Amino acid sequence: MSGISLTAATRSNLLTLQAVADQQAKVQSTLATGKRVSSAIDNPINFFTAAQLSDRRSDLSGLLDGLSNGIQTLQAASRGLEAIENLVQLGRSLAMRAAAAPSAVSTPAAITSVSDYTIDDVVGAQPAIAAASGPQNLAGVKGTLTQTAIAGPLDATPGRTVTVRQARGATVTYEVRSPVPTPPGNFFSDASELADRIRRDFAATVTLSADPATVATIAPTGDDQAITVDGDAIDPVQPGPMVTKAADTFRYAVNNGPPVTFTFRTPADPANGFFNSPATLRDAINARAGPSAPSAGLDLSGTRLVLVAADKDDTFQLSGSGSTLSHLGFTQPASYTYQPTPSLDTKSITYTLGKGVEERSVTVPFGYEAQEVTTLAQLNARLSTADMIATIEPSPNGKVVVRGISGREADTITLRTPDGEAPPSGMRILTGSDGPLSVTSTLSEPGASLRRSLARDYAEIRDQISALARDSSFNGQNLLMGANVRLPFNEDGSSKTEVAGARMDADGLGLLTSLDGEFLDAASVRETMKQLQAASIALRSKLSEFSTAHATISTRRDFSAALTNILAAGAAQLVDGDMNQAAASANALALRRQIATSSLGLATQAQQAVLQLLRG
Repeated sequence: MSGISLTAATRSNLLTLQAVADQQAKVQSTLATGKRVSSAIDNPINFFTAAQLSDRRSDLSGLLDGLSNGIQTLQAASRGLEAIENLVQLGRSLAMRAAAAPSAVSTPAAITSVSDYTIDDVVGAQPAIAAASGPQNLAGVKGTLTQTAIAGPLDATPGRTVTVRQARGATVTYEVRSPVPTPPGNFFSDASELADRIRRDFAATVTLSADPATVATIAPTGDDQAITVDGDAIDPVQPGPMVTKAADTFRYAVNNGPPVTFTFRTPADPANGFFNSPATLRDAINARAGPSAPSAGLDLSGTRLVLVAADKDDTFQLSGSGSTLSHLGFTQPASYTYQPTPSLDTKSITYTLGKGVEERSVTVPFGYEAQEVTTLAQLNARLSTADMIATIEPSPNGKVVVRGISGREADTITLRTPDGEAPPSGMRILTGSDGPLSVTSTLSEPGASLRRSLARDYAEIRDQISALARDSSFNGQNLLMGANVRLPFNEDGSSKTEVAGARMDADGLGLLTSLDGEFLDAASVRETMKQLQAASIALRSKLSEFSTAHATISTRRDFSAALTNILAAGAAQLVDGDMNQAAASANALALRRQIATSSLGLATQAQQAVLQLLRG
C-alpha cells in the first residue's frame, strides 16, 4: 500500500472527508446525548465543575425531604398545643365554678396543745409549782404537847442503869454490860445500843447527839403517854422542850427521793422542822433547803403556801398524815406529784399541712439557743413557710392552736417526730400523744359534694391533656413529649437548626393532682388556677417558638429548592450542547461530505483517462 502513489488532489479530498466524518461523529454524539461535554476528555474543567455542581444539588435535594418532615412534625405539635390550650381554658372554667360553690368546711382543722404557754415562751420550760388555793383550817391538824426526856452524858461503867418509864405504861431498866451478851436482852454498852433497846420496847423516836456518848431526845410516837428517864448511868437528866407526840406531818420528796418531814406543833420551831402556820412551814422548808429542795413562799395574800421546784426538770411529791394537805389549803389529794410544765426544750416537731402535691411541711426546733424557737412570733415565722399559723387561745396561760392559713381550711394537719429523732419526743409534751397525730376538718354539704364533683371533672380534663400530648406525633417524633428535632440546612451540616421539645402533658405543664384538696378549700382552687395560668403561658410561649421555627425551616426549604435549580442550570450550561447548532452543523457536514465526495471523483478523472488508453 505504501508503494501506491496518490495525487495531491486525491489525497486532499480524502483528508477532507476524514475531517468531515470526525465532525459528524461529534455532532451526532451531541444530538444523541444532549451533552457537548460527555467526559473529561471533551473538556476536563467543565466536566468536573459540572459534576461538583450536580453532587451538591443531589445532597441538597436529599435534605429537602428532612426539612419537609420537620415542618410536618412542627405542624402536628402546633395543632396539639392549640387543642391543649382549649382544654386548659375549660379547666379554668371548672376551677372558677368551684370557687363560687358553697363552702365545704364547717370546722377547719386545728391542733391544740394540752399545756399552757405564753407568747414569750412556747417552749414551756417552767419548774413544777404547788400552790395552796383552798380554804385553810390549821386548827384541824392534831397534836398533843408532852415532855421529852433529854439525857445527859452516858456513864458506860458496867452495872450502871437507865430506867425508862411511860405514863400508864411499862417501865424498863437497862444495864451497862461489856460485852453485851447474845441475845442482848436489856443490856447495852454505848448510847447507840441503848437507843436501839428503847426503840424496841417503847416504839419511840430516839435521836443521838453529835457526841456519840449522848442520847439527845426520846419522843413517844405510839400514843399520848409521856416518857421519862432516870438512872445512875445518865447525869444529869434534864426536861426537854415541848414537842408534838403523834402529830400530823407534812412531807415533800424530790424526784422520788427520800421524803423530808415537817411536824405540826405549837409552839412552832421552824429550825427543827416544826410548824403551826403556812408562814412557819415556809420557814421550816427553807431552813432545810438543799441544792435540789423546792423553795417555799407565800402568795400575794401572805397566807397561802407556794412551793417551786429548784430545777425546771424536777418533779416533787407532797404528802402528809391525816388531812394535813387539805388543812393547808391544797385541793389535790394526798401523795400528789407535781410535774414541771411540759417543756419542748431541745425537742423538734415536724408540722405538715395537707397531702399530695399540696403538702407543706416544716420542722420546728424548740429551745432557748440560737436558731431555736422560743416565742410565738418565732414559731409563726417557721410555720408561715408551710402555710400555717399559731395563736394563743384563752386559758390560765394560753394554749397554742395551730391552723392552716386562710384558704387552706380543709387541709389535714399532721404532727410527727422528725425522722431519726430518738424518743422521748416532744409529741406527748405538746399534744398528749406519741404521734404522729393528724387532725382533719369537718365538712359541710352540699358544698363538699359539689366541689368534689368539679374536682373529678377537672381530673378527667387533666387526663385528656396528657392523651393529646402523647398523640401529637409525626413519623415517630413528638415535640410535646420532650423530643428534639435537629435539621441540617446544608450538605456539610455547618448550617442547621434544632427545635427543642418539652413535656406538654399534664405533669409537664405542672397541672398536678391533689390527694387532699379536691377543691374543698380556697387554697386548692387558687393553686389549681395558678397552675392553669402558668400552663396557659407555657403553651403560648412554646407555640410561639414552634411558629418561629416553622417559618425559619420553611424559608430554608424554599431556598434550598431554588438553589438546587440554580445548581442544575449551572451544571447544564457547562456540559449541555446547543441542539439547534448541532442540527445545523449536521446538515452542513452532510453537504460538505457530498461536496468532498464529488471533488474526489473529479480528482480521479485523469487517472480514468489513462485507464481508457490502456484498454484501447
